[in-house]
Amino acid sequence: MGGAILVIGFWLANVAYTAIDRASGANTQGLAKIARFAILALVLAMGLRAMGIADDIVNLAFGLTSVRWPLPWPCPSGWAGVKPPVN
Repeated sequence: MGGAILVIGFWLANVAYTAIDRASGANTQGLAKIARFAILALVLAMGLRAMGIADDIVNLAFGLTSVRWPLPWPCPSGWAGVKPPVN
């Protein structure tokens, strides 16, 4: 089952790459590559989990990526170190 998920996922990643590359302008291959690698990462995790290989590694990888992105946002938006007004 996991092998089928990987094969179909790799195919879908290439289909998405081609579709984004054709639909967008001439200089948008970077966006198509980002979409391809995002799909490949998700499919790889799904395939490994379906095969029963590295369940803890997959959980750790998704946990780290889901925590890594939201953490920097409060700092530039002013949530960190807010001081009360002085009268």
